[in-house]
Amino acid sequence: MLFSLVIPIYNVEKYLERCVKSLLNQDLKTGEYEIILVNDGTKDNSLSIAKKFETENINIKVISQANKGLSGARNTGLKNAIGKYVWFIDSDDSIVNNCLKGLYDFLEAGNLDIVHIGFTHYFNDGSEKSYQPKLHPAGVVTGEKFFSEIHTVPTAWSFIHNRKSLTDNNLEFFEGIIHEDEEFLPRVMFYAKRVQSWSKQLYAYFENSSSIMGTKSLKSDLNKCVVLQNFQNFLQSHNCSPAFINGLNYRAFIIFQTILMPTNFLKHSQKDQALLITKLKNSYFYPIRWSGPLNIKFFLYKQLMNIDLKFYTTLRKFIK
Repeated sequence: MLFSLVIPIYNVEKYLERCVKSLLNQDLKTGEYEIILVNDGTKDNSLSIAKKFETENINIKVISQANKGLSGARNTGLKNAIGKYVWFIDSDDSIVNNCLKGLYDFLEAGNLDIVHIGFTHYFNDGSEKSYQPKLHPAGVVTGEKFFSEIHTVPTAWSFIHNRKSLTDNNLEFFEGIIHEDEEFLPRVMFYAKRVQSWSKQLYAYFENSSSIMGTKSLKSDLNKCVVLQNFQNFLQSHNCSPAFINGLNYRAFIIFQTILMPTNFLKHSQKDQALLITKLKNSYFYPIRWSGPLNIKFFLYKQLMNIDLKFYTTLRKFIK
């Protein structure tokens, strides 16, 4: 079995058929890859749609469980996967037709633990924009080197993994939070021996305001604080290189920015703003210590944050 495609399902009846059809329209034989649809306690018609696909296709397997969230559904899929490589795909998105053969050949040619791919973003207004993944000039590098030197959006679907690398190192998604992708990426990169980007846009990301990532809330920001704490816990329990630590400093810097973005932060009550400021000030990653190159805007962000976080939220909106 070459691939296991893991797709969590929760209230996606409007999108699921589009997703699954793209997974079926591939250039591998049905016996060469499996599609694992994890019903995470969906409340709409998604399960019926999934069951119909399962009945009609021998390489589709539906697994049902009580709602555990996106991380729990992905972990269930991983535990039941048998493919050499595993790809975590969101059920409101899709993949490019006939892409799996080329993807498999690329993974095998580089003997890779992880490959990073590009994607096309489809906006609600009908427009689209393609993103090529950042390429490391050395080609194949260790996960620590990739993580510290290639700064990319840490979406689970833009990385395809050698399943053995995940299971041998007991790697799974941290359950009970959103932003699990952000928390997952550093850990898998730490253990990966061979990582490479492939300059192909194989994933179709559809804008969806009702998705988890399209929802902004206090819970979302507090979960980002949990991610920061997990970063710290990982550092304290593993022998991380200075470069890897600096990569975590960069990710923490980005998390600080997203929490303190005025259009989001200023919508919170004064009490909740104070709570978030306190959590960030008490973080291992404050003051901001990332030492990489900065453009003028990011340099100002860093300096203002390190002067005072509340002061930063006041002035941030004037920095364009």
